[in-house]
Amino acid sequence: METKLSGIWMDGSEAFVLKFHNGERLVKHIHSKIESHERFKGEGKDYTRFGNVYIDPEKRNENRRDHAEVDYFERIARELHDVDAFIVFGPAQMKDHFSKWAKEHLELSKKIAGTLTTEKMSENQMFALILDQSKHK
Repeated sequence: METKLSGIWMDGSEAFVLKFHNGERLVKHIHSKIESHERFKGEGKDYTRFGNVYIDPEKRNENRRDHAEVDYFERIARELHDVDAFIVFGPAQMKDHFSKWAKEHLELSKKIAGTLTTEKMSENQMFALILDQSKHK
């Protein structure tokens, strides 16, 4: 049986899950809910004081970002339930974070065929890359 290779192009703001199904190209576009750092009016203190409790806003923002990242990864993973193997590609580090996260999940860890660094690509370029990688697997 021939393995069907799929792909995910992703960065911190969006992901494209690309599949081949019965000769058709399928694309699922997923938007990230990960917030970039925003400055709020009055921000500047290292700690915010509420009564006798000091809260580190940086830690709170980091936790919020971590939860948004896991949500993003889970939404992408749901689209991969029916694929045999997939490659993850894109700029920066989000693809590496996703690959690391996926390797911690048994059902996905068996399907990762590689991680590649690429720039922003058109849909045709993404599918061409997947086809090229499937020839080398």
